[in-house]
Amino acid sequence: MDKRNKRKYNVRVKNQLWVWLPYYLLGTMWLAPSMGWARDKAIILPIESITHVDLVQEVQEHLTKTASQTLQMPTEVSAKLGLDEAKLTFECGDESAECMATVGKTINTRILLWGTLTGRNKLNLRLRGVNVSSKRLEYSLDVSFSDKTMFRNSLPAIMKAFIQRRPFAAQANLRVTTVPSGASIVVDGEARGLSPVDLTLEYGRHRLEITVQGYETQRQTIEIEENTETRNFRLMPRASPVLDGEYTSTKDNPRWPLWLGVSMGAAGLTATALGLYYGLENQSIDKELKQRPITDNAQITELRMRRDAASSQADKDKYSQDISAIYTEYEPYKKRRQEDFSNTKMKANILYSLGGVALCVSAYGFFKYFGESTQVSIGPNQVSLEGSF
Repeated sequence: MDKRNKRKYNVRVKNQLWVWLPYYLLGTMWLAPSMGWARDKAIILPIESITHVDLVQEVQEHLTKTASQTLQMPTEVSAKLGLDEAKLTFECGDESAECMATVGKTINTRILLWGTLTGRNKLNLRLRGVNVSSKRLEYSLDVSFSDKTMFRNSLPAIMKAFIQRRPFAAQANLRVTTVPSGASIVVDGEARGLSPVDLTLEYGRHRLEITVQGYETQRQTIEIEENTETRNFRLMPRASPVLDGEYTSTKDNPRWPLWLGVSMGAAGLTATALGLYYGLENQSIDKELKQRPITDNAQITELRMRRDAASSQADKDKYSQDISAIYTEYEPYKKRRQEDFSNTKMKANILYSLGGVALCVSAYGFFKYFGESTQVSIGPNQVSLEGSF
């Protein structure tokens, strides 16, 4: 092959490569799962159970939710392959990490999770998980419960311990603090000491009652989900009872701030109303001064027409004097209205300022009185305001 033909052949081969390259890339992407390139997701084989079928769905939901949030990857329960089927198909009777990793590679996942729920009088949950790429058993947890309710309440903590690869504690630590401290703590009807206090409780809901002399008793239903928690409660002071079932504050405040607020409030509103009156009057005068000039007055226009139509000079002079007389009468009126405009504007500004100051003093008086003699109680479902007049 001479150099010329060889050059043509090389060009033709290069062109063919550019044509077939996109097809090659698409084929590689399509064949990636079968070549063992696992997607970044987690798959859960359905939990196997014969004696507790009613709990399987609940266990799978908690495991799916916890794995998705903790591992930060899509997590789903396999609808095509179960644990028993995987054992038979891949001969993974011992559930070894290498064999289960082969299962995960086949179904195209990065993390494979599975488990069993057995026992009759006692619930035994066995959870396992393998990293498909490293073929290592990275997730393992075995727990046992004698009470089904306690098992249900502990499911969130069980799944967190399993996915976070740490031991599971059947009970959680709870620290209760209060403001003020020294409050009596009662949990589920049992006295547990004075705050601050460290408690050990089972997972789930508990009835908490906090009492201290001089403060409102606080009752709440709390739910324990984390292994170690701290709950702080702020108690509201209790109002002192008086006759007829009424309540008042423990401090007798002077009355002068109340009368100051009432009197200055009335003065402020009056000054503001007068300022508004003079403001409207000022706008009326301004509108009057900006109306059409006096030269457009009908009387002056008629006198000008008669002056222009007069034949003698004497008549023309007479009409001119009449026009001048009208202008002479208008100037004092215009000057007087301009003075009225300035006076009303000044009065409005002064009254607005005095009204604002009076209302501020009134607000101070009300705040001084009610801020110290009024008690606000905020509860879970209500807000109460107590004060005296």
